[in-house]
Amino acid sequence: MIAKNTHCPVQFIDVGLTFRPLSSTILDTLIWYLGLPKDREMKVGLTAETEKRIIDKWRKREKNN
Repeated sequence: MIAKNTHCPVQFIDVGLTFRPLSSTILDTLIWYLGLPKDREMKVGLTAETEKRIIDKWRKREKNN
């Protein structure tokens, strides 16, 4: 299924759209991230507490098998 609000990029490339190398995007994102205040908490992924609880359960299960 094709989304309704998509566009073929060819028409944009034809008028000058260019793409940055992925390595440049990664480096710029890292530089941006390292410039954030040190006390800023990331709000993605698992909390440290949740991750520990999952790993503990997994280890317990592995030990019992």
